[in-house]
Amino acid sequence: MAEYDSRRSSGGDKREERNDFLQWCIQHAKATGNPEAWKASLLAEKVLLLNFSAIHTSSFAIASAILELAASKQECIDDLRTEIEQALAEYGGQWDKRALTKMHKLDSTLRESARLNSIAAIGLNRAAIAKDGIAAPSGVKIPRGAAVGVPGYPILMDDSIYPDAKAFKPFRFSEKRSDKSVEYVKRAAKAFATTSTQYLAFGHGRHACAGRCFAAHELKLTLAHILLNYDIQIRGDRPRNSWYGLNRVPPVEATIRLKKRRFEAWLRS
Repeated sequence: MAEYDSRRSSGGDKREERNDFLQWCIQHAKATGNPEAWKASLLAEKVLLLNFSAIHTSSFAIASAILELAASKQECIDDLRTEIEQALAEYGGQWDKRALTKMHKLDSTLRESARLNSIAAIGLNRAAIAKDGIAAPSGVKIPRGAAVGVPGYPILMDDSIYPDAKAFKPFRFSEKRSDKSVEYVKRAAKAFATTSTQYLAFGHGRHACAGRCFAAHELKLTLAHILLNYDIQIRGDRPRNSWYGLNRVPPVEATIRLKKRRFEAWLRS
């Protein structure tokens, strides 16, 4: 904050200002004109909230995917490795967006794991802010300040939407994306970062997770690297998640065995 005030008071070059979340928060707070808005404690809380949203949710997601694969079949891992290696070979071993886009099975595995292990049990959390509340089409009245949401967990575990919903089927979505009898837009809607009323792992609508596409690429890169560089011991059982209020997180005490493996050296470039 002292650095920000010093630069502004001295008429420093705005091009030298930092371009990060903390800077944005400071600028927004200063624009309000309210000294309470730029207290260090409040700014720190905003950064911590962002860290939880961006870091811990990603670590939960990758941990859940690894635990699911460790309780799956070796053939699933073999298929994923083949797809990853083929996609990399097509683009000269370059880890870029084009190669990641080709990894439909990897994308499907992460989407399926997120479906089973979504951290939030309630979806589309909103607060009624209208002065007189809201009257729903059904006649139900929602008073001002009331919190509303939809049952996200039951939707993700609904057998009528996802046959055999409790089972981890890593290629559930890639199989649908490969069905050429379905128009492309509908097939593409099965991608990991795509939201819908039946898939709320990233929320939905105008307030869906703004960083979901970045997160999808990040998680695909991480899981692909692990699969290429390590063997995962198949254990046959998946430790249960832990509930904290309305949130679920992977079992923090669960352990797996990894073994370093070798693959074609050119893929490391």
